[in-house]
Amino acid sequence: MPFQAYKGLEEYQLSLEYNEKSLDIRKTIFREKHSDVCRVYYNLASIYEKQEKYHQTIECYEKVLEITKDMLKNQYVEAVPIYNKIASAYEKLEDHQQAEKYCKEALEITEAANEAKNSEQKM
Repeated sequence: MPFQAYKGLEEYQLSLEYNEKSLDIRKTIFREKHSDVCRVYYNLASIYEKQEKYHQTIECYEKVLEITKDMLKNQYVEAVPIYNKIASAYEKLEDHQQAEKYCKEALEITEAANEAKNSEQKM
């Protein structure tokens, strides 16, 4: 993806422009909750995070989380890194209560997945 190169070169504004155009195109071609749309929101969140624009970072990661959860159908363990990224952004905003909330959700999902895995192994 060409806009990834701009992100790496710290050409954030140009990268944002290309990602936003890509998002518009992908939302037109695909439905709102599609893996390609999710990937663009993830890219946007990463760019905003590098710019220390944490409110926008959270907004984009929330979209990623929503799409990921919809695609995974109750197998949320794959979404744990997104919960952690949202928690990290809240921590940088010094909103410790929200950061803790997302960390706890990530932990609960991980623990539930581990319990399910252990139950399967015992059978």
